[in-house]
Amino acid sequence: MLMEVLAKRRPTDEEICNENLDLRKWITQSFSGSMMDVVDANLFSEDEQITSKSEMCIASMIELGLDCTKEMPESRVTMKEVVKRLNKIKNAFLET
Repeated sequence: MLMEVLAKRRPTDEEICNENLDLRKWITQSFSGSMMDVVDANLFSEDEQITSKSEMCIASMIELGLDCTKEMPESRVTMKEVVKRLNKIKNAFLET
């Protein structure tokens, strides 16, 4: 769900399905280029400057989403690890 929110795409999105991809594969392919090409432009207002800190925060969340959706269930992170990582992302973003 985190990937759907950040990318503003559904797993059944026409663009993704037409390329015979799932959301995870689409993001992985796009993520290898510019990460901001994957992210929903509406997450930031027009006058809001995207900082390196906000880019790092979003990259960390996308990486977490990818780790949660690995093909092999035993390779996925635990919910305990998800909570730790989300708190770490939040704390890093809030630091001044």
